[in-house]
Amino acid sequence: MVARIGRLHLEMPFPGLRMTRDTLRLDKFRIGCEHIATLMRKMGLGALHRKVNVSKKHPRRHVYRYLLHNLNIERANHVWYTDISHLPIRCELFYLAVILDWATRCVLARRPSITLATALCLKAL
Repeated sequence: MVARIGRLHLEMPFPGLRMTRDTLRLDKFRIGCEHIATLMRKMGLGALHRKVNVSKKHPRRHVYRYLLHNLNIERANHVWYTDISHLPIRCELFYLAVILDWATRCVLARRPSITLATALCLKAL
């Protein structure tokens, strides 16, 4: 059963306890959520999901003013912006840094990475 839970987690790392229980029950395993939780905890497995308060600002961090609110952006290459997103693929997180042109919304550069390091942004720039 432990091997089956490991294979399920490699195939789909997103389901939580209930979906894992339902999948195992389709495979004729009689198991409850508490037992699955114990096994997954011992195996170091957990569902990939958004963590609580990831966008909450730290009390000691400075908040910078938005400097573009009075700027008329009418031509290409006047203002660029960047975004870093994480993409859950299989059992890992991949990061994608993208640089876009504000006026045309064209992608100027994009770089994938398996680590969230400064080099990711520098390579994209």
